[in-house]
Amino acid sequence: MQASQTPAATPTIDTASLNLGSPSTGGGTLGGLMVAFVAALLVIGAGVGYALVRARRRKGD
Repeated sequence: MQASQTPAATPTIDTASLNLGSPSTGGGTLGGLMVAFVAALLVIGAGVGYALVRARRRKGD
């Protein structure tokens, strides 16, 4: 029974490590790119908004 327990444990551990590795590798890369893209859009939007607010204040003065 020890021989059957050892092979059963090894595929389970390998499957768990593969399942943990695949989403973190692929999802991590894609997720990181999406976060960077959204962050860049927010920074650009904030900069444009700030410039517009300053331009309106200068026209008002």
